[in-house]
Amino acid sequence: MVEVRLYDDVNESHGTITTGGSQKIISKNDHRVAHGQLYSATHIWYDNAASASSDILFVTDTSCYVHLWIDATASGEAELNLYENATTTNDGTEITSYIHNRNNTSEAVSTISYEPGVSSTGTSIASTLISGASGKFITSDGSTKIGEFVLATDTKYLVRLTDKSADTADCAISLVWGESTGCE
Repeated sequence: MVEVRLYDDVNESHGTITTGGSQKIISKNDHRVAHGQLYSATHIWYDNAASASSDILFVTDTSCYVHLWIDATASGEAELNLYENATTTNDGTEITSYIHNRNNTSEAVSTISYEPGVSSTGTSIASTLISGASGKFITSDGSTKIGEFVLATDTKYLVRLTDKSADTADCAISLVWGESTGCE
């Protein structure tokens, strides 16, 4: 038996956990937004052509710190990429975002759209392969299935999911992001 004592960042005890065997304790910094609002948006493509790309444009505001997590699934093999400083000829069709705190009516200041006119993808800052029938995005620390990025202000980010199978595929991209307090 192993007893693990739980403490917060100011060394206050929050009880213990007793486990029934050897355990590995991993310490990990958590950079999630502590003060602000959490939002999400999803877009689904059906029968995406072989080798076709599905794009979402995420544009940050000039005054807001944004923490972004990306999740993607595909019914076939696919590649997921995140690019910074994308250039577009048009921003595409806006996607509705939803606030997670249902007691708050604040709207996100970041804008999200699908199928923008992309003239340059920008700089690749993350990529991963979705193998087979489903998958998740690249991890920030190698231990979780959802990555976290703290985005630059006033910047266009392109999330691109490319069908790598020889057939059509259904795919979806889901974004979850936090906007710091004072962005409204």
